[in-house]
Amino acid sequence: MSVHFDHDAKENSGDAKPIPKGSLRLDAEARLALMPKRSPSAEYQHELQVYQIELEMQIEELQQTQIALVTLRDRYVNLYEFAPVGYITLNRHGMITDANQTGSTLLGAERKWLLNRRFSRFIAPEYSDQWDHHFLGVLKRDGRQSCELQIKRLDGTNFHAQITSLRADDSLSSNNLDDPEFQNEIRNTSTQLRLVITDITEHKCNAAELERHRHHLEKLVEDRTLALSIAKETAEEATQAKSHFLAAASHDMRQPLQAIRLFNDALAMSGLDENQKKISCSLSKSVNSLSELLNELLDISLLDADKIKPQPVVIQAADLLGVIAAEFDAVFREKNLSLNLFCPRQGLALFSDDNLLLTLLRNLVSNAVKYTARGGVLVSIRQRGDHALIQIWDTGIGIAAGQTDSIFEEYFQVGNPERDRSKGVGLGLSIVRRLSKLLDVGVRVRSREGKGSVFALNVPLANKSNAYAPAIPACASPESIAKARLVGKRIVVVEDDATVAEALKLTFEMEGARVTLFDTAEDALGGAQTMGADCYISDYRLPGMDGLQLLDAIQAKSAAPIKAVLLTGNTSTAQISILQSARWEVLFKPVDLHQLLSAMEL
Repeated sequence: MSVHFDHDAKENSGDAKPIPKGSLRLDAEARLALMPKRSPSAEYQHELQVYQIELEMQIEELQQTQIALVTLRDRYVNLYEFAPVGYITLNRHGMITDANQTGSTLLGAERKWLLNRRFSRFIAPEYSDQWDHHFLGVLKRDGRQSCELQIKRLDGTNFHAQITSLRADDSLSSNNLDDPEFQNEIRNTSTQLRLVITDITEHKCNAAELERHRHHLEKLVEDRTLALSIAKETAEEATQAKSHFLAAASHDMRQPLQAIRLFNDALAMSGLDENQKKISCSLSKSVNSLSELLNELLDISLLDADKIKPQPVVIQAADLLGVIAAEFDAVFREKNLSLNLFCPRQGLALFSDDNLLLTLLRNLVSNAVKYTARGGVLVSIRQRGDHALIQIWDTGIGIAAGQTDSIFEEYFQVGNPERDRSKGVGLGLSIVRRLSKLLDVGVRVRSREGKGSVFALNVPLANKSNAYAPAIPACASPESIAKARLVGKRIVVVEDDATVAEALKLTFEMEGARVTLFDTAEDALGGAQTMGADCYISDYRLPGMDGLQLLDAIQAKSAAPIKAVLLTGNTSTAQISILQSARWEVLFKPVDLHQLLSAMEL
């Protein structure tokens, strides 16, 4: 290619506008500098070569841009056409103006056929109102909106779909654009709706299946709950029936047992010969065994009815052991067993309910002595941190490894298939378990069969501020208490059971007391000798007015507080609840003379 330059043009080149030295020109000049040197030429030839190189570079850049655009177009086509969701574009009249491949597949029609078809024709009839509401809502309001409905394909089959819609001009509103011409262009542009359609049929089926399983499980739970509720009610009814039976049987047994015990106490104080004393002693043992059974049933009734509330006090360890020694000394002597007691010489103060803790220890020691034929029992109290460790060791028959939990069940006994009554009836350790939970002392047991057992519990120690504890009174004999307290006293007894009333009268009169008997509360209130007695002893269950009402009535007529004891053989939970609120001392039959006199406070 030859280029001719006019001489005048060369001379006037100084008047031409300077070519801008941009980056493109710099790149062109850099390339020109790398070319082989030619013979010097005119300045215009140099400029033309620079322009030519710039054009070549621009063409190259355009080609690269075209390649990038094709790549982006292909990517867009892949993303749009073959997306896992359907893309449908509608005009403001609800006509289809565009659809991707997935969208046309979901609707079951060719894309060309879909164009300018009304989208609502693909909505299942039962969902047409829902679609109309959704469509109008998208037209009227900005923002993305969704709905779930059924779409009917061209072949008549349905599928569940989630449709998410957006107005196409949301981001081009006059609130966001400042160019007036562009705003005018947008106002004149037809509104379009962009729909994203997702096939959620599988999700709906899974949800329906889950819902079916949920209803099935709820029905199972409901049926099981009903069955458990019925079983619970049945068990409660059985327990209540058992309690009523035990209470009734206990009451009926306690009445004659009370008379036997009092008559035997009176007999023991009447100057018997040796043979008669043996008979009286045997009778006393039999009465004590039956009384122990009834008292254990009473303890269980009280504990199960949640009627016993611990009242912690400070207890000296030595006093606890002293009571155990006094109460069990004769039993150990009779069986020729040793009873060893240990506590620190400097003393140890515990903090617990003294009566409940003593009952627990009595049951453990009683259990130990019943199952020990040789050797003896050790009761020890030692300090362990902020607790006292109480242990009851015995050299008895021991407990098999698999029975250490069973022994705390009601009526379970180790090695007593003949049900020897001298070993009780199997309620003692059941009471221990209930008391340990109530006192939170955690009874534990270790044992070797044929070697012996050890029961252990942890009792909190008293604080230094309340370390003083009054001594627990030791047991005294009924005879010594009776002779000191009954002589010359006037006692009113109200008892409708003639045998029990006669036994009380005989026992008190043998020790010098004057006794007045009444068999009803009404007779007692009308009696001339009722008021001013040193003590009143009344049965709770009387014909007409009960014993509690009677004592309240006597107190209302008296100027000074009266001393009174309420006796009852009814151990039902309802009865216990009533008597717990009484202001009088309540004793459950059968009682011995010592218990009765202690409650009378004469």
